[in-house]
Amino acid sequence: MLSNSVRLVRAVFIAVPTVHQMHFRPYESHINNETLNMLDQVTQGGQYTNVERFSAISGRILSPASQSKGIVAIANGWDTQRYSVLMEFEVVTPMGISREVITGYTGYADMSYGGHLAPDTPIFTNSHTEARVDQVMQHGHRFEKYGSVGARQILSPVTYLGMDHQLHQSEALLRPVDAITYQQREYHGFNQPGVLDTRVANMYGINASARDNVIGGRYLHKVCEGYREGVVNNYDMVESPDYVMGAAADSSKVAEADVCMSSMVFARLRDQTAYTETFYVTVKEIRAAFQEFDHVLQIAHLDTGTPASMTDHTDHWGAPKVETRIAHMLIQAVPAHLALYLVARYSFNMENQTAPDGSVTVKTLGAQFMVGVADDVRRIQNIEAILRSTIAASVQAMGVGDYNITMYYNMVGNTTVSVSVNGGMPVDYAAPCYCDALYSPVVGDSTQSLSTIAGDLGNMLNTLYR
Repeated sequence: MLSNSVRLVRAVFIAVPTVHQMHFRPYESHINNETLNMLDQVTQGGQYTNVERFSAISGRILSPASQSKGIVAIANGWDTQRYSVLMEFEVVTPMGISREVITGYTGYADMSYGGHLAPDTPIFTNSHTEARVDQVMQHGHRFEKYGSVGARQILSPVTYLGMDHQLHQSEALLRPVDAITYQQREYHGFNQPGVLDTRVANMYGINASARDNVIGGRYLHKVCEGYREGVVNNYDMVESPDYVMGAAADSSKVAEADVCMSSMVFARLRDQTAYTETFYVTVKEIRAAFQEFDHVLQIAHLDTGTPASMTDHTDHWGAPKVETRIAHMLIQAVPAHLALYLVARYSFNMENQTAPDGSVTVKTLGAQFMVGVADDVRRIQNIEAILRSTIAASVQAMGVGDYNITMYYNMVGNTTVSVSVNGGMPVDYAAPCYCDALYSPVVGDSTQSLSTIAGDLGNMLNTLYR
């Protein structure tokens, strides 16, 4: 029988060019009679709540704020040179072997004498992806097949410079589980200042959010399916909405894993470093916790001739124009889908301008996976299908006619997006994937934001399942 062990098998530090400051755009809900009627029609009275049905209208119900709340703060500022970080771990348990990939970024790019990483360099975590390893026989040969069993953003408190030129800190999370549990507490009158609900708030201050929570259609699907599951499993209590909401919050559809407890990698960080107190781990701490660190370390510096900044030829993220809102949706939603297929790099073009019937055309320009996969062709075909349906529907929900989008995604670098709408000139953007949890829409600016979303979703559920 296999025994528990965890081993660092890869540690990659990649110097990245600086980009424009990222803006804070938490989720906002838009529930009114018109959208409730649309929901009722699309779901046929709440009977059919699959993701595809929600995709076409999700942007009209739940979307990142159209107006920026301010500039997100990052350690030492956006003009600081830093490394993006990828660490891959092999985890062995009696249940089998899996791979866990953590991405993040350093606070700066200083080197010590001798060309080594400075020991006190802080590493901030951003995402966590788990891949299960299965042994498969095909044509008489045995090979390893990887399947994603979880992709998450790792959330910690966000500081941002508001439009009032004052620094603010995020006050709430806006995940499906947060909205549902808040609404349950509202029924009970438990939403009091200073009350901590341990079902949704991690005692260590580090919270996980499923990657697909940033996709409006999947978010609404989880809320509705969780509620339906709560009704089905507690039919005798259906007249007690607080009870059903509680059951929905416990549903696997909306529950979030506590990575500090469920992951052996994070458990070691919790026990052997100051990670849960500082929200980062230093190079020195990683080296002590995983003694193989220096043997698997790879450092990639900027190539000669590569610009140290991408700000000269890309637009900023603060404008309320539709191109910016589309790009902001893409840099969250596309990586969420790609993580489910264990994709590390992916580039594509998506447009509806050339087909005579105005249908969406998607062309993959390149792809690279986090780990070795045997079914890469099938995975790319599935990704293209998602782009043509879910992502295209989200673009069109923003009120555009024709569009042409080219995106180059890099899990451990900067992602570039070129957006042209309604025959206009393309607008180019660059965003840092290695810190996208900082500007995730599931991080809320205030408890009032959570209250509004929870109330709107509660209204939606009561209307659909009345």
